[in-house]
Amino acid sequence: SKKGKEIDQATISGIFKVIRIMIYIIAGFMVISEFGYDLTGFIASLGIGGVVITLAAQDTAKSLIGGILIFLDKPFKVGDYIKVGQYEGTIEEIKFRSTNIRTLDNSVLHIPNSEMSISAVTNYSEMEKRRYYTKLTLELETKLEKVEIVKNEIQQMLEKTESIITDTISVKFQNISDNGIEIIVVAYINETDYGRYMEIREKINYDILTILQQEGVELAYNTQTIYVKK
Repeated sequence: SKKGKEIDQATISGIFKVIRIMIYIIAGFMVISEFGYDLTGFIASLGIGGVVITLAAQDTAKSLIGGILIFLDKPFKVGDYIKVGQYEGTIEEIKFRSTNIRTLDNSVLHIPNSEMSISAVTNYSEMEKRRYYTKLTLELETKLEKVEIVKNEIQQMLEKTESIITDTISVKFQNISDNGIEIIVVAYINETDYGRYMEIREKINYDILTILQQEGVELAYNTQTIYVKK
């Protein structure tokens, strides 16, 4: 499949990068050895400088190992929309030391692979469906007959809505709160594209408000009564 080919190409590209780096390192040691240098003594003679280089190389090594793990595990690929930590965006490039993400404000975020390999990554591009959820709080004075009518009409509206998975629809009178009668509306939308999902969600919201207006049912809002003692 096209997706499989993209993953294979990325993996092959990553393997060639590792091989290239190993060849450069081995070639470097061979050249130094040809000049008659004792590499063991050379490294030992670095002293404090060697310690500094070693410490600096640790982060690079972690990022390189992280890059290898990403290529092997394939938690995401170029073009996927992901969320990692507090950041989210589209994967633009996966390199051995870092991964480039195009964020929502159109800037490019470079995250070290050492961080990417240990962080929880949400890959929205692998979603099979998206969840619609909302809570309606009706006024306490709303008649129970009206509550039942509103529930049934929302249920019927969702069943007729495009891309809604009908066996996932749930419209329930969940709770009686201080503010009013709480109705929970849940349904899954058979759409992974975020833009298209938001269009369907917006239509559902409009339809729900239309039902409430037609039935003369008001939504409650947070109220607080304060008594002043003289």
